[in-house]
Amino acid sequence: MIQKDIYYYTTTISIKIQAGLRHGLDKMGLLKQYQKKQSKLFSQWHQTPCAPIDWDTSYVSYAYFKNLETYQQHLFFDTEGVAQTRNDLNRDYSPLIAAHYGLVCYNDYVWNQNQAALKPFWIQVKHLQKISNQDDTYIYYFYNKNIPHLNIQPPWYAGITQGIIGSLFLRAYALTKDPIYAQQAEKILNAMFKNLSEGGTYTKTPTGDEWIEEYPSITHPNFVLNGLLFSIIGLHEYLQMVGHHPLFAEKLPILEASLFKNLHLYRFGHLWRYSLGILSFGNIEYRGLFVCLWLHLFRLTGKSGYQNLAQLFEKGVSWAAFNRFYRLSDCEQKVHFFYHPNNNKAT
Repeated sequence: MIQKDIYYYTTTISIKIQAGLRHGLDKMGLLKQYQKKQSKLFSQWHQTPCAPIDWDTSYVSYAYFKNLETYQQHLFFDTEGVAQTRNDLNRDYSPLIAAHYGLVCYNDYVWNQNQAALKPFWIQVKHLQKISNQDDTYIYYFYNKNIPHLNIQPPWYAGITQGIIGSLFLRAYALTKDPIYAQQAEKILNAMFKNLSEGGTYTKTPTGDEWIEEYPSITHPNFVLNGLLFSIIGLHEYLQMVGHHPLFAEKLPILEASLFKNLHLYRFGHLWRYSLGILSFGNIEYRGLFVCLWLHLFRLTGKSGYQNLAQLFEKGVSWAAFNRFYRLSDCEQKVHFFYHPNNNKAT
């Protein structure tokens, strides 16, 4: 079970207060100089060259789960072994959680040579094949719930879910070399580029920069940061694990440029906004995740700018609190492994 102790709740209250303070300072125009300085820094990091590192196809974004048992304790499962949702939420089926769990199973197989982890891995893959909605061009994973404050009505799909499921199917392809999984990953990732105005997730920021939305709302654009990162990771992985794709190769550098160009809008000291449309900062569970997301991109690209971002985000992380939240033991040690590009296998 997820552990929400007193530190979690006091931190949450503090974050909400600081989010309100940041919003007030922004409204008064007192953050412009600060943001200008941050924009210049992130622009410099964007210019750092790429030199891909020897990468073992592990899903570094979830590096803090050392094996599938460390994640199982936080989930509901159905009788077939399909991961449904986190057990601190109402029991339901979430395609994102099934893919998340499948990727942790894959990591367990790669890092620990745990052959038994492949059984639940394939259960998640087969389930996601079964529930998909598809046409000649796209494969979608729809959500059938309303989000009133964002004016989102079903059916809708999320860029983050498409990106994570795409990454799962790419690992099915890595294991089997069966082209069907590469073809399905292509259609899953391709759906991220369907325009928001047509019921998709591809849109533009107020400054005209391209973006993939986690929560696709025409009336309440939100630009969730981690949602874009998972999408970018899926595209990088496709190009590395399958090969050239004209659309993905064209759009990926555009999205990365948009990421670095807008990143300064999310920072407030050691805190980072969850999105631009919602007045909140990322909480305990997001802080550790972001470190892993940046390290994943660093491992995929060799771009030192991503490593710099991992180090910058880590300044706001309490690994002790993160460990308590997920009931982990050596999370920090595990994550820090991926700072070292000469290492080829996780320990």
